[in-house]
Amino acid sequence: MKVPRERLEPPEWPDRIRAAWAESCSSAELFEEAGGAQHWAPATRRLVERGLGLYLGFLSMRRWLRKDQGPEDLLNVEWLRGYAKCCAQRMLRPASKVTRFNMLNEALRVMAPLADRTTLVRVLRRLQKAQRAQPKSAASSVSSSELYEAGIARMERVAAAKYEKRDVQAIQYGDGLMMAMLAAKPLRISTVARTDVDLHLVKIAGRYRWSFDALETKNYERTRTDLPQRLTPYIDRWLETYRSILLKGNSNAAMWISCHRQRMACSTLHARFAAATRTELAERISPHEVRKIVATSVAVSMPEEARIIPQLLDHRSDAVAKRDYILADSLSASGRYLASLEKRRAEARARSRKPGSTL
Repeated sequence: MKVPRERLEPPEWPDRIRAAWAESCSSAELFEEAGGAQHWAPATRRLVERGLGLYLGFLSMRRWLRKDQGPEDLLNVEWLRGYAKCCAQRMLRPASKVTRFNMLNEALRVMAPLADRTTLVRVLRRLQKAQRAQPKSAASSVSSSELYEAGIARMERVAAAKYEKRDVQAIQYGDGLMMAMLAAKPLRISTVARTDVDLHLVKIAGRYRWSFDALETKNYERTRTDLPQRLTPYIDRWLETYRSILLKGNSNAAMWISCHRQRMACSTLHARFAAATRTELAERISPHEVRKIVATSVAVSMPEEARIIPQLLDHRSDAVAKRDYILADSLSASGRYLASLEKRRAEARARSRKPGSTL
């Protein structure tokens, strides 16, 4: 007998639920109303779809799922309580529980807008309260310039060392490049994983431009930045040498290649980045934390430019617009921020050359 899996994919869902989800994601015709999830970014849609699939997988493992069920049937109080208990028994982190129930709530909100979600919302609120009660993690002591320099130092060290396995050398060099690139432009890791050479990363007049169209980003905002010219030789070496080592003659447009000769998964990029920062900076930093680090670095070291933070992070900000700020576009904001990175590096080198200074 087939053992039910933890998460069900859409083809495995009951017909009515699958149809309701497809309709909620549908685009509007001229005289029709669009689905409730139509305006979501693809990444958000995938996340909500995954959350719904996890709940359906739980019901399937309990033999509670039937082929004739619709979205409104999923709001069974006993099922929701059982799901919450299951999450607790599996010792999921508070944030993971909140994410699961939030995604389930969003899915049912767009699939069954008239259904009574009172119990589901109540459970979600309790989980959110428990999450807020958790001790806050300490802010990182690392600055964006330190992360940037650490990434470059890692690439220099790896390139100079002798490795028995060239694959290992290539992967470790790529970790350093990712550190430096994210310090220069703190993109979301899901966007980083999507990077294709000659499409999202293009060399223009001796510098690499990292850009994505609006439909490729979480908030439907086009993003682009000219990476520091200092990174050009490091990216060249990655593309011409180490990435080629990993591909072993295979063809793949992906920027980040795994030892399996395929595009490196988002989860793998996340894990490798965190491990590399622990090695180089003695502090485990997740890719998402880099966004906070960059924002803090700008606010502390260049407070007069604090208004560019939303552009650096590709955030929409109605509040900023209401204060009548006239901000530069994201390319200009990134340029000013990158110039500050190089300025701080030059100042640090100048201080180190003064008599009596220590490195």
